Amino acid sequence: MKFATFLKVSSAMALLTPGLLFASLLGSNDKAKDLVTNLAQGKIKIVKQFDSVSNLEGFVITPTSGPAQQTIVYADKDGNYMIAGAIITPDGQNLAQLDYDKYVNSALSPQIFASAQKTNWIQDGNANAPHKAYILVEPNCMACHMLYNTLKPLISSGQLAVRWIFVAFMKPQSEAMVAAIMQTNNPSLAFATDEKNFNVNTETGGIPPATSVSAATKKKIDQNMTFMTQYQFIGTPVVAYKSTAGDYQVIRGFLPGQALLDTVSQMSNSF
Repeated sequence: MKFATFLKVSSAMALLTPGLLFASLLGSNDKAKDLVTNLAQGKIKIVKQFDSVSNLEGFVITPTSGPAQQTIVYADKDGNYMIAGAIITPDGQNLAQLDYDKYVNSALSPQIFASAQKTNWIQDGNANAPHKAYILVEPNCMACHMLYNTLKPLISSGQLAVRWIFVAFMKPQSEAMVAAIMQTNNPSLAFATDEKNFNVNTETGGIPPATSVSAATKKKIDQNMTFMTQYQFIGTPVVAYKSTAGDYQVIRGFLPGQALLDTVSQMSNSF
């Protein structure tokens, strides 16, 4: 998932002025921090300031009200311009994405992992697998379908165990489809059925919706949705794991091919 997709510069920032490049209305003697503070008009607060490339200063900001979604903006050290959005380096790297991972994701990842442990997950795979992860999924999610197909051989071979966290938001029948998975005696098999019969043309899962959703199941789904919204995950899949190095990682979106397999190799055997 691209940075611009899930970052979604906060509503507070959207109130500043249109566009990604903000010209200063202040004198040229103002510093980068002063520019960000004044343009924000009290709508955001600066969580962290850091040196960036060239003549830029980076800032982790968050709204002063509403969901506490952190994001990254930049300002030149002369206080003339503020930039919100992607900054592409000569080698094609998205500097804003790298800084977001470093200053935002890394700080939240341990908390996200701890919260994932408390969700209503369904375990799939050998409990003694050398690699383990929590993965947030939706039964009608095409990216989740591709991720499942990539990971299933590793799960079947005993190399990977996954605790699937099911949410429902993509289609009107999503909640009943999640219920059809969670209310069975073999949820892993039910999820496998959903993916085996997945319709890629309509991006619809293959499991028939449950005829009824019990109050207990609805409560579990709602709790999983709370986890999703609490951490501002605007889509699925989301992968959370403890690495073999001992740190915590969170990946938003689907990593294709070898990139996903390389990620699995970095997962520890801890849930």
